[in-house]
Amino acid sequence: MSFEPAAQKMTNNAKTDWMSILQLVFSLLVFVSFLGAAVLMLAAGAAVFGSPDIVDLNPDSLPVLACVFGALALLNLPSMVTCVGRLTGAGRSGLRSPGKPEADRKSGLFGWLPLALFGALLAGIYALPENLPRRDLLIGVLAVPGVILPAVWLLRVGSGTLWGTFAKRDAGLLSFSIGFTTYFILLLELALILLLGVGAALAAISNPSILNGLTELWRQLQSSGADSEALRASLAEFARNPLVLGLVFGMVALALPMLEEVFKTMGVWLLSDHKISSAEGYAAGLFSGAGFALVEALLNSAQLMGGSPAEWLTFLLGRFGGTLLHTFNGGLMGWALASSWQDKRRARVVWVFLLVLLTHALWNGAALANMFFDGQGGVGLLAYLPMIILSMLMLAGFFAFSRRVGRSGLNEP
Repeated sequence: MSFEPAAQKMTNNAKTDWMSILQLVFSLLVFVSFLGAAVLMLAAGAAVFGSPDIVDLNPDSLPVLACVFGALALLNLPSMVTCVGRLTGAGRSGLRSPGKPEADRKSGLFGWLPLALFGALLAGIYALPENLPRRDLLIGVLAVPGVILPAVWLLRVGSGTLWGTFAKRDAGLLSFSIGFTTYFILLLELALILLLGVGAALAAISNPSILNGLTELWRQLQSSGADSEALRASLAEFARNPLVLGLVFGMVALALPMLEEVFKTMGVWLLSDHKISSAEGYAAGLFSGAGFALVEALLNSAQLMGGSPAEWLTFLLGRFGGTLLHTFNGGLMGWALASSWQDKRRARVVWVFLLVLLTHALWNGAALANMFFDGQGGVGLLAYLPMIILSMLMLAGFFAFSRRVGRSGLNEP
């Protein structure tokens, strides 16, 4: 009788899983950081609520920020749990095959539940009575799941039969994007903005009209009794300068999307030596893009405190489109990277990058145009039409490509 297989098994079990340990430590650090920020916001909110004259601030903003940071902390729990399961042997140690189409259809019905809950939440926000005590706080808190639910739905539908197959990897990619990638991109964007700001300042010195506009804006900002409508009108007039308009659109619709699309799937890069399939790359990219979208949307939600239910609905629907953009673009880049690692066709990554960059540029350009025309007489809902059309096109592309990848993934090793 040979004991070699048993000895080999003991050796494999004794081998330290350093990747799981590193993922656990990273996710735990991100979890503790966001949880600490949530506690600080709650403490600051209690101080402001007890002494509202300390600062000129909506007292409900800090509790909502606490909910935002708390949600970002909780989004790291799946990564921590799956890592502990892997290290203790309580979780799946191996890779399971993608689910059968029949089983996937049954679970797919459950996958639509987040979208149904999102619709119910929108209806609930709109139906809140105007005289409800602390209505602003309630809406702000409800906006947190209103941001998360569409991301969960997109990940479930986009992953298809791969949903749950690589739970630790997917959760780790989400945590990595939430805790590192997003802020790395933010630092790059701040550096780029500062660089372009210096260039704009030099251009303003040589252009009297821009210099006069900046001087007028600065004078109004310095005035303690500045009229917000007059300030907005001056800002709109300044933005109509062709040079200023070109710089703003170039920054928002080209430079920033380029940085985000290049680095948003950093987590997928770490899988280059894992021989993942193109379907796995697509799912990995979805989770990477969703992490970026969630941080962006959740932090932006805290800025709308005091808004009407209609403004919140507009925000949540707009963030649905933004989450779709980042998640789908991340999936496309992940698919292109994984495919190129298999067949060495690097050109595929280039043209997919150009496609996602174009989509992102159109989205940001439409959003910027919407902000520019907001409040202009006779525009109304027409200002949102380009974003609505682009959202419908992205959603159709998301469904079609996810189905295509899902079918091809069943035949991949």
